[in-house]
Amino acid sequence: MNVQHDTQTSLANIDGVFQLFVEVNITQMLATTEMTRVLPHKLTFSQFSLLSHFSRTENLQRSIVDLARIFQVTKPSMGETVDKLLSKGFVKVEANPADRREKIVSLTEQGAAAKLDAEKAIYPLLEAMLAQMGVAQFEAAYTALKPIRQWLDDNRNV
Repeated sequence: MNVQHDTQTSLANIDGVFQLFVEVNITQMLATTEMTRVLPHKLTFSQFSLLSHFSRTENLQRSIVDLARIFQVTKPSMGETVDKLLSKGFVKVEANPADRREKIVSLTEQGAAAKLDAEKAIYPLLEAMLAQMGVAQFEAAYTALKPIRQWLDDNRNV
């Protein structure tokens, strides 16, 4: 990825970047609250996020440690999220054949259906936003945020 550097980094530039992250954080909190309000199956946003992660790739399997790393939460926190989804029948947990102490998580058919139900429940919110703001606003935001997210993802351990 080709990143252009400002030759004169100033406090005003740094403050602008900081303010962008403040806006992203507030937007994320507001969106999460609104989406959680309409999620079916008594899903939390964390549970919905995990179902979404698994539904991106068919037959995806991940350890709880890997999931905690991907979602940047603690292993006990991820274990609790997995346990809640397990109790709903949305994921299955099996021992890793190579290391019986490690648990491997995968999505069930019920979990895939619950994820689709959740997306359908969120659509009216998204449709209202699109109707009021227009698609160009979201396309511009996506275009601007994608390289920032990619840089952060690539530099997690910096």
